[in-house]
Amino acid sequence: MGYKIIMFLFCLCLSLGLSAQIQTNPIQIIDDLQVQSPSFFPQQGSAKGASCGVDTLYYPYYKSTAFYAVSLNASTSGDAFAQWYPAPQPITIKGFDFFAYQSDGTNAGVTITCNLYIAQGDSLPMANPVRTATITIDSTFGGGLLSSLRKHISFANDITLSVPYVITLETQSSVNVSVICNNYVAGDGRAEWLSHVRLQNNWRHGYQINIGSYPLNADFILMPNVAYNVTADFTVFGCNEGSTPFTFPSNSSAVLQNRFYNRYTYYGLPQYGFQWDYGDTSGMPYAINGAHVYKNRMPYMVTLRDTMYGWTTGCVDYITKEVPYRPLPPGLMNDGPKCSGDSIQFMSDSVANVSYKWTGPDSFSSTIQNPILRNIDTSMIGNYSLKISYKNCVSDNAVMKVSVNQTPTIQSLSNDGPKCVGDSVVFSASSLSPNITYRWKGPNGFQDSSNGFTFYSLDTMDVGTYYMYVEDAHCVSEQDSTILYTYPPPITPVLSSLVGDSICSGDSVYLKGKSVVGAVFDWQGPLGFTSPDAYPSFTATDTNQSGWYATRVVIGSCASDWDSVHLSIIRTPLTLPISGNDTSTEKLIKTYSSAKDYRDGFLWTCIGGTILSMDSISGSIEVEWGKPGQGSLSVFSMNPQGCFGQTEHYQVEILAEPPPPDNTGFVTVNSDLIQVYPNPSSSQIFIDAPELTISSYALYNMTGQKLQENTFESDQSIDLTHLAPGVYTLLLKDQNGVYPVRIEKTP
Repeated sequence: MGYKIIMFLFCLCLSLGLSAQIQTNPIQIIDDLQVQSPSFFPQQGSAKGASCGVDTLYYPYYKSTAFYAVSLNASTSGDAFAQWYPAPQPITIKGFDFFAYQSDGTNAGVTITCNLYIAQGDSLPMANPVRTATITIDSTFGGGLLSSLRKHISFANDITLSVPYVITLETQSSVNVSVICNNYVAGDGRAEWLSHVRLQNNWRHGYQINIGSYPLNADFILMPNVAYNVTADFTVFGCNEGSTPFTFPSNSSAVLQNRFYNRYTYYGLPQYGFQWDYGDTSGMPYAINGAHVYKNRMPYMVTLRDTMYGWTTGCVDYITKEVPYRPLPPGLMNDGPKCSGDSIQFMSDSVANVSYKWTGPDSFSSTIQNPILRNIDTSMIGNYSLKISYKNCVSDNAVMKVSVNQTPTIQSLSNDGPKCVGDSVVFSASSLSPNITYRWKGPNGFQDSSNGFTFYSLDTMDVGTYYMYVEDAHCVSEQDSTILYTYPPPITPVLSSLVGDSICSGDSVYLKGKSVVGAVFDWQGPLGFTSPDAYPSFTATDTNQSGWYATRVVIGSCASDWDSVHLSIIRTPLTLPISGNDTSTEKLIKTYSSAKDYRDGFLWTCIGGTILSMDSISGSIEVEWGKPGQGSLSVFSMNPQGCFGQTEHYQVEILAEPPPPDNTGFVTVNSDLIQVYPNPSSSQIFIDAPELTISSYALYNMTGQKLQENTFESDQSIDLTHLAPGVYTLLLKDQNGVYPVRIEKTP
C-alpha cells in the first residue's frame, strides 16, 4: 500500500442534530506497514493440518484510504471503542492488535481494558465480556509511524465462538488516548457500521456518532488474532448418463466466502478459492460451485481444492468424491424352456462393480448376477426383470421371458397281486396329463406302452419289479414302480399245543403252527377265537374254551388245507381264606378252617405248631402251638384232575405261658375266698370276695409289665376290652396282703 501521509483535522465536540460528538487528535500518521501476504501457504495438492494457523484480520486496515486518531477518555469523548466481527464458523480468538498512544502531553501511562463480547443482534456488545485483558498505553509516538503505534494483547485463555463478536478498548481515565481509525471523511467504513462508541454508559452505532460534521462511517483498526479450520467439501447429486449436466454445490468451510477472513472474497473474487478437477482431463476451472457435462456414461472422480488466502496466513485442503453413473440395462438370456421340477439358469452381461436385483413371478427375487431357478413349475412362467446398480444409480429394467413346460405325472400304478402260480394278474396305470405315452419295463426284458395289461398262467419267473413312466412331446415324468409277488400253493401247516391236550383254567395256552415263509395263519376256535399268528397264545378263563382249534395258511390268494388240535380246559378249585384265632398261648390247642368245594381236597401246612387233626368234610384242623413267637398256616385246594387253587396264608402270634406265681409278699388263700367270673372273658370280669376288703387291683402281662392299676369297690367290674387276647395276672390287694389270680382274655 506504500506510505500514506494523513493529515488529521481537529474537530470540536459540536452537537449536530441527534448524533453525539467525539473528539479527534490532529496528528500526522505514517503507514509504514509492509503489504501483508500469507506466511503459510501449502503447495497445490497438499492437505492442511488441524488448523490454518493464526491469522490477524487486517480487514479494517485494508479498507483504509487514510488514518485518523480519535480520542478515547472518560471525560470529553467516548470511554470505549468497539469493532464488530462475524464468526461464520467456529473461530478461535486469541487476542487482537490495535494502534494507539497516550496523547495528553504527559508521560503518564494509561491502563486500557481490552474486552471480547458476544455481539447482540444489533451488533452491539452483549452484557459482560467473555474474555478480558489490560494493557498500559504510554506516550510513545514514534514519529507517527503505525509500526510504532501498534499494540498487541493476548487473552489468558483462547475462546472459540460460532456467533458474531465485538472487541473493545475501554478506559476509566480522563487522560486522553488516541486510537487509530480509518478515514471517516471518505467513508472508509463503507456504511457497514461495524464500529461502536460508548458515551455516558450507552453503546451507540457509528451512524449515531459525529466527528465534527462527519458521521463515524469508519472502522477502528482493531484486528483480532484468530485461528480456524478449513475443510473442503461438496455434494454430488444425480447419476452420470452421458451428456448429463452436473452441479456440485460446495459445502466447504464458510470462512472461504467471508470477506473478513479471505482476501479472495475481500477483493470480490471468492471463486479463486475453489479449483475443480472433474476427472476427465477437461481442465481445472475456478468456481465456488462446480458445474460440468460429461460425455461418457461412466464414473468419474471429482476433486475440489480449496485455498484459504488469509491476511497473514493461508492453507489448502482438498477432497475427492466419485460421480456415479447409471448403467445401461444388461443383456439377458436363460437356458429354457425347461420341464417343471427342473432348474433354469439365468445369465446376464457382466458389468464391473455393480449390484444386481432380479424380480419375477411368484415373488421371485435375487441379488446375484446369474441366479438359478430351481424346482420350477408353471407358476414361474412369465417376464423376469433385472436392474443393476452402481452405487445409488439404478439402470432401467432389462426383461426376459421364461417358459416352463408342465412335466406329466403318474396318478396311480398297481397290480392286483400277490397271486398264486397259475393265476392271472392285472397291471394298471393312470395319469391326468394330456397327450402322453406310457413306458413299461420289467423282468425278462418286458416292455409295454399301454396304460394296462394282463399276465395269464403266472409262474415264479414273472416275479419282480415293474417300472413305468409317462412322457409327452417335451417332458418325461419321474419313474414309478410296482412289485409282483407270485407264490406257490402253500402246504398244510402241522399243529401242536405246547401245553398238551388239557390245561387248568387261569393258565396260558400256547398253540404252535409250523411256520411257512411269506404266509399268514388263519386260526379259528371255540368262543370266536381267531389269530393271524404262527404261535398264538391266550389265557384259559372258561371251560367253554374247550374244543377243536384249527388253522390254515394263506399266501396271497392261496390257502392251504386245515389242520386242528383238541384242547380241554379243566376247572381250577377255589381256596377260601383261613378263619380262626390269630393269637394263642404256647401249648394251647386252637381250631382253624378254610371252606372248600365238596369235590376238592386240600393240603394244610403249619409252622410253629403241630396239626393234631384234620376234618376232610369241613376242611378244619386242630393245632397245638409251640414256643412263643410267630406261627403260620397255609392251605390250598386241589381237584382230582390235578388243578390246584391259590394258596391262602394266616399268621398267628404265640404267647408264652404265665410264669409260676411268686408267693413272696402274697397271701395264700383258699380259692373259695376269691371268685373271678367269667374267666376266660372277652370284655369284662367281676370279683366276688365277701370275706376280704379289697382296696385296689393291678393287671400284668406274662412278661411282668403292669398294664392297669386302680382302686377297687365292691361289685365293681374290670374292663378287658382294650387288652389283646392272652393270659394275664390280676393282683388284688387288701390290708393283709396281695392275692394273685390268673385270667384269660379271649377275642
